[in-house]
Amino acid sequence: PVLRADAARSQRVSASRRSVTVLASSSEAGGVAMSGVLRIGGLSLPAAVVRRDVEVAGEGVELRYALPRDQLRQVRAAVARRRQVTLRLSVVATDAAGNSRELALPRISLTR
Repeated sequence: PVLRADAARSQRVSASRRSVTVLASSSEAGGVAMSGVLRIGGLSLPAAVVRRDVEVAGEGVELRYALPRDQLRQVRAAVARRRQVTLRLSVVATDAAGNSRELALPRISLTR
């Protein structure tokens, strides 16, 4: 499948807005999954896998990675201290036959 995915390079994170949004589309029906690594200063934390189904070929889906409470607390503290916080994500599209295509997104900076 042909995979297209994009996200804003800088996204705000706060107590009320704790998710990072990525838009993805696949040329074939199947599934789209997203995972990655959250980097806070020198600390690397895994980002949980987010999955969505693509019902119709060419359909776009919105993938939202909601930061868990402990990661959100660490991110907000680091941003308040003006430390660099980035999220490195990759998106994988898989069709019904099991064929897959992976796309690495540019780093997403998390800001206040």
